[in-house]
Amino acid sequence: MWRNIYFDGKNSLIHLWDTTNGNNSYTKIDWVPYVFRKSNENDIKTIEGEFAEKVEFGSYSDYYHHCKNNHGALENKVRPEVQFLAERYYGIADNEMEVPELNNYYMDIEVVKYELDKNKKIKIRRKI
Repeated sequence: MWRNIYFDGKNSLIHLWDTTNGNNSYTKIDWVPYVFRKSNENDIKTIEGEFAEKVEFGSYSDYYHHCKNNHGALENKVRPEVQFLAERYYGIADNEMEVPELNNYYMDIEVVKYELDKNKKIKIRRKI
């Protein structure tokens, strides 16, 4: 199961950190996002029941320019990372996925701005 993912659009690379059988790994995968366009007849159908065909590209630059110039493209607003993960894990049942143990850390920093004269002192109400 994936732990982290990053898409490098400049080089059309997916950086994938995942866990398989308890082993953590890092993989670089050549991958370019794709879109769908309406067609007359095909095996693929949209959720509205219309036929569509998959349009693949040689680079992220080609994909980007196609999406920019063709407003009728389908699935062109999906983030590349989400599209890749959906494609990669589509055929795996939820109960068969190995969920890695993750440690989540967060820091909550709150800052209060004071304007002070040099002669004034700040009283601390409680020690942190």
